Formats: sequence, structure tokens, C-alpha cells
Amino acid sequence: MLNLESLIYDLPEDVLKRKWAGDFDGEIELIDALLQKELPQCLRDRLMVERRMAQTLPEQFCIPRSRAFEMICEKIPDFSQGELDALELDRAIEYIYVRGEKYYLRSFLSTLLRVHPDLARRAGMEPEQSPELDEAIAALRREGELVYDIHLRGTLRISDAAFHPGGRARVYLPLPQRCAQQSGIQIQPGAFFMADERAPQRTACFDRLMSENEPFCVEYAYRNAVRYVDLLGGERPDAPIYPDAAPPCADDLAEQMPHIAFTPLIRALANEWKGDETDPIRIAWRFYDAITSRIRYSYMRSYSLIDRQAEFCALNGKGDCGIQALLFIALCRCTGIPARWQSGLAVNRKHAGCHDWAQFYVEPYGWLFCDPSYGGSAHRAGDEARHRFYFGNLDPFRMVANSRYQSGFNPPAGFDRADPYDNQEGEVEFDGIGLAGDQFSTVYDTLGLKRIAL
Repeated sequence: MLNLESLIYDLPEDVLKRKWAGDFDGEIELIDALLQKELPQCLRDRLMVERRMAQTLPEQFCIPRSRAFEMICEKIPDFSQGELDALELDRAIEYIYVRGEKYYLRSFLSTLLRVHPDLARRAGMEPEQSPELDEAIAALRREGELVYDIHLRGTLRISDAAFHPGGRARVYLPLPQRCAQQSGIQIQPGAFFMADERAPQRTACFDRLMSENEPFCVEYAYRNAVRYVDLLGGERPDAPIYPDAAPPCADDLAEQMPHIAFTPLIRALANEWKGDETDPIRIAWRFYDAITSRIRYSYMRSYSLIDRQAEFCALNGKGDCGIQALLFIALCRCTGIPARWQSGLAVNRKHAGCHDWAQFYVEPYGWLFCDPSYGGSAHRAGDEARHRFYFGNLDPFRMVANSRYQSGFNPPAGFDRADPYDNQEGEVEFDGIGLAGDQFSTVYDTLGLKRIAL
């Protein structure tokens, strides 16, 4: 398996030249030649990871600029080449060079229409409305606690192109884990191994010899109870907000190579944004406020193709929910504030989708939440109340499956995962080979979402 921690090391210059020129065949040829030489193991590991990246990058950056312009014009007929140039200069579109030509990330248009309301309006799209979320946040502020019972079903299917009869599949699908806000977990019995309810990445593991391409399903219910805290203006509590949460440990203050690393840039950024503030709450707020106001939300290429994710977010001024959460965690940890990962699903009445956020620890509140993605969306919409809410709080419409980034499964996965860092859509090994993310699909259906009266 690939040694992903080796991503902390730089690449040789000649490899980088071929990579960023978009000569991926030449890059692989050079890497193969280098691997024939006597090399330090750390560099050998890094080159092996890079070889995998060189094979995958052009698959994800697959839309030439000329076609991208046509796609935008299909939505916005009066869109101009000058506007496209301006968006590139504003870092609003992610691209690479492939054989000297610009190629855009396949999700570029979704990002543009989500992040730029003016473009969405020109495309005839209505602004996203979330009345139930608005009502829940208002009720949580008013009542101090909200409890919901949630019932979900996850279904994973291997693509027909990747399947063949007689193959053996090992499939891992996320399950809700026991944590501070999540309890009462009920898993519908099935033909799978169920990891411990506090596993850092909890899964149901199927092992099936397949004659037909039948889907893999998990169904479960759980209770989600969240509490309100006003970190910036409220009274300090006498006890932790979530008293059952596990206390901080050494890992919550440590680097985790390669993505949560206290690089010179991360340290400099933490010192600049922290300024002369000494109160941990205010320091964490400054980090959150800076990320939500200065980091642009953007759909990302696969995380397996990003070298150092927290630093990537800081350097490039963009990231999705997970990349922004990792930057917050890295900034907190390197200034002595315990912080950790949490992820799983964001739920509505019809379905659920992948989402990541962070937690941080301050006395006397204990463990609290931070969702820079939702907070950044509120900031862009001019909703300062909701922006402040997601510093310290979380809405109840979540399913938590993961509490540690870059963690393994139980039983261990003996293959290179499609997402080697987190698990929300599941993983598949078919006949001993790990399938890529486009070789299987996962859908989550909401079967029940009910508020419980206190």
C-alpha cells in the first residue's frame, strides 16, 4: 500500500517540471526510471504516491477550456471570454495544464454556480432555501437544546463496467458512531461485520462472492441531541456543554502528517491571524472568521490528489468543507488549542450527502463544534447570526461516522482506498483491487426525521 505520509516531502525538480507542464506520460516515465536507482526510502515512497497521482489527475481535470466556455454559455448565453479570464485570475476556477492546454476540473461549473450568486441568477437558478434549517437554528437558540430521531438507508452499487460475475467484493459502508451528540444507535441486522460503535471510522464490512451485481445496503436509526452556546456573548457555563465527550488527548494537539502539519506557513498564518489575542476562544474565533471570510468555497479534486491539505487551503485561498476544517484544526493545534475531525452526512427530509466539520476544546465549555463551510456560506449571504452560530454550534441534521482523519478500518482494508483519509461514501475492494470513486456509487435516503419533544 502507498505510504501517504510521504506527501510531506517535496518532489525532485525534474518530476515537478513534467507534472505542471501536463506531461503526465513523461512524468510516469521519469518516475519509473528514478525508481530503478538507489534512492532513500522516503523519496521512493513519495515517488510511488506521485506515480498514482500522475495517472489520476488527467482523469479528473478532463474538460478543456474551450469546452468549459461552451458549458457556461449553455447556462448563461451572454457570458464572455473576458469573464472567464477574470474568474481564472480570481482563482475561482481550478485547472491544470495537459500537454500545454488548460483543462478544468470536472466539477468546475457546479462550484461557479454555488459560490457566485450573480452567475447562478444569470443561469436562472433560484437561491438555495433551507427553511427547516433556519427554524431549527432559531429553536436551538431559543430553547437551548434540540433532539431529533433520524432514520437513514445507505446503498452502494458497483458500476456495471467494474463488475464481473464470480468476483469477490469487500465493501465498507459508514455507520453512525457513538459520540457526544449521537446516541441510541440501532443498526438493522445484515450480512456484515459491524465495527465498534466508537471506532474512529465506523463501518459495516461486507464480504461477498457475487454472481450478480446486487447492491450493498445498510439501514440504521439514531438520536442526535445538540445544545446551544453563545461563545462570544453568553455567560460561561459551570460544566462542559457535552459532559459525556471524551477528554482531549495528545493526538488532539499533535501534527498528523502530511495534512495537519505545523509548516512555516501554517505557523506564520496562525501568528498573524491570532495577533496579540490570548483568550483561546477569541483565538479560535479569529481563525474561524478568517477562514469563513477569506477562503473561497470550492469543490475539490479527490483528496488523494492534494499533497498537504491544510497548507493547500492556506496557499490557494480555497477549499471545500473538509479542506477548510483541516486548516482550522491545524491552526488551533499549533497554537495549543485541542482540535479534531468529525464527518459523515448532512441530512434533509429526502436524502443525505457527505459533509465534514471540526471540533475544538476550550475551558469551561469542553468540546465544541466549528463548521467553516456552513459558516462561510452564511457570511457570503450576509447572515451574520448564522455565521456566528456555526462557531461553537452544530445543527441537528447530521450523521457522524468519523472522528479521526486518516484512520484505518476494522477489519483493516488491505488495498489503496479511493479516499484514503475519510469515509462517507464507502470503499470497495473487488477481486483484490481497490475501486476508484467513479467505479461505484452510494446513495443515502432519509426514511425518518422527527423532532423529539423535551
